[in-house]
Order: sequence, then structure tokens, then C-alpha cells
Amino acid sequence: MELLPAAGLIIACHPEVTRGGPWPAILRNVLQSRKPGAACVFTTFYLQEAEATAQVCRLQGLACDIRENPFYAGQPDAVGTYHRYAVIVG
Repeated sequence: MELLPAAGLIIACHPEVTRGGPWPAILRNVLQSRKPGAACVFTTFYLQEAEATAQVCRLQGLACDIRENPFYAGQPDAVGTYHRYAVIVG
């Protein structure tokens, strides 16, 4: 919930942004903690989480890309598909 120290690379796991709550504010703080030119990668379990995370990033004026983990490519979304999607900012 608080601004973190500046970092050159941030890897954040499983933000449950689709349910609202504190997550949009947490993501904004994570994004604001990036050093200039630094990358940030959010990993999510489901595509809808990745899309919601990407929306928060875009609302901050940041370009991002959603990528699927090749291990799960072509399989249906299901419980146990940990870190299936990555939202890459930077």
C-alpha cells in the first residue's frame, strides 16, 4: 500500500486486481517505484487478471504487453495455472 524504494527491475506476483480493493493503489505504487527506464513484470494466474492489470498500467500512461507462459499455451484456464500470464511494462 506504500511507495517502495526505487528499483531497476520489479517482479510482482498475482495481483488480484479484478476484485478491486487495495490492488489498483498497490499497482500504482509499484509502477511509481520504477527507476527511469526500468522494467516491471506482473505475473497473473488468469487472462482477466492480466487484462485488469494492464488497464491499471495504461491508466498511468504506460505501455504494456501481455504474454502467455509457453508452458500453458493452448490449455484452458484452470486452477493450477500459476503465473500463466505476464504483464510487461518498460
